[in-house]
Amino acid sequence: MTEGMEVMGLSAGHAASNPVIRDASAKLGSGRLGCMVGRNGVGKSTLLETIAGLRAPFAGRVRLDGVDPHAIAAPARAGLIGYLPQADVVPRGLSALDYVLLARRALQGPWPFDRDEDVAAAHAALEACCADPLADRRLGAMSGGELQRVRLAQAMVGGARFLLLDEPSSHLDPRHRIETFALLRGLVDRGITALVVTHDLDLATGCDAAWLIGADGALTSGSPDDVLTPEALGAAFGVPFQFATAEGRKPFPVPMGPESRANARRREP
Repeated sequence: MTEGMEVMGLSAGHAASNPVIRDASAKLGSGRLGCMVGRNGVGKSTLLETIAGLRAPFAGRVRLDGVDPHAIAAPARAGLIGYLPQADVVPRGLSALDYVLLARRALQGPWPFDRDEDVAAAHAALEACCADPLADRRLGAMSGGELQRVRLAQAMVGGARFLLLDEPSSHLDPRHRIETFALLRGLVDRGITALVVTHDLDLATGCDAAWLIGADGALTSGSPDDVLTPEALGAAFGVPFQFATAEGRKPFPVPMGPESRANARRREP
């Protein structure tokens, strides 16, 4: 059995005659943090939904610790995978604890899900996401960063071994973006395998692995140093990139605006 996440020859999308994802293959080792990057509309969310077992592929296969998520029932899938979509309508009047408890339905079906063991599991998930102090607060009274931590706790409440997160740091300020990735790193250090769709390329370089979907839909995977190069990012996003440096950090890619490109041309011999 192959541990971790693996996609092999995967094709997926809205129409089999014109799939968004074509013949994609990549791996993410168990207990690793991976990032998926690419321009808007290139198929990142489609690939994530397919890995999560929410969208059937046209060809190829997905394996999570050797398990095909498309071949198991929804309760078993909810216990294997925690999926956080890009956009979600949250019931603003619910407390964080009640919101996390809602996810227990996917595991247990229609019978009561507010037993002592369910409440304990919800508190444990909130605590793992540094959100247990928010347990009694209404979702509508939370900041964006606080709400994302609670949403992440809901994705984890079933004891998932895999987290699939679609832009969890979008709409967050720099501090909360950094805190979100630090939280994910802490969860991965506890044995969870996480794949994150992100446009935060500066933070993506700190992941264990990178998946880059090019403008042509081709998927490249490997270490961030090998995958997130200025040349590859420039081809994927259609703008030039260069590496920036900061004290205490490894170099990270940033797009070059018109002024940066003009300055670079002036420095050319």
